[in-house]
Amino acid sequence: MNISITKVKRWEKEQNLSKLIQALQTNDDDIRSTICLILGRFNSSDAFTALQYIEKHDDNEFVKLSASKSLKHIITQIDFTPHEIASQEEQLIGYTAILA
Repeated sequence: MNISITKVKRWEKEQNLSKLIQALQTNDDDIRSTICLILGRFNSSDAFTALQYIEKHDDNEFVKLSASKSLKHIITQIDFTPHEIASQEEQLIGYTAILA
């Protein structure tokens, strides 16, 4: 998949989340890293899920770091109720160590 930074910036401006997530399949590490940082600005479960996948499975440590930073930003923007915190504790426990 050949994606340019111009396309990525256009999709960011249009807030085209689905195109940004699809573009994570590119082989260009710099583009994937940029997309990860952009996705961190979206308070979206789709963005969160995509970033989790990238953080766990990407081969490039720089891309993983960008995904981790964006996950931290999304998590700090979520206003959890006590019930939601309890039910999502297992899911978030892996990120607690990263965020600390």
